[in-house]
Amino acid sequence: NAFDSVEAMIERFRDREPYRRFDPEAFRDYCQWALVPAVDDDGLVLACSPESEASVYMTSRTNPAVYDAIRALEIPVMILRAKRPPVDRDLMDFSSSPTWPGLVDEFRNGRERHLTEHTHFIPMEDPDLVARYVEQYDPEES
Repeated sequence: NAFDSVEAMIERFRDREPYRRFDPEAFRDYCQWALVPAVDDDGLVLACSPESEASVYMTSRTNPAVYDAIRALEIPVMILRAKRPPVDRDLMDFSSSPTWPGLVDEFRNGRERHLTEHTHFIPMEDPDLVARYVEQYDPEES
């Protein structure tokens, strides 16, 4: 969680999963904007602590009312979902999609693209692909 510089974060993570899959420019941006000055010393720390990030995933299924909110949406929704996880995966392994395959059916106007060659980090791995999906999205297309 602590780094001397943005370059130190890049050096520490560049060859590790999932960061080695990131587009180089997206990876640099991730490292640059993920860090804030440390309160206790001269270095930098992650703006979102590992404990905070873990709590997001640990509590992600604790609000059953979210399904009512999803079903009430009138807007078109496109889900880009990564490869399916193996049956015996570690819950904190994001090399596959944590997205429930049935989620798309909960939206009134939902569609999904299953991008089997990508991990959970699709926008960082291939920002151009995600931009193309946004630019070419046609809510009338079925």
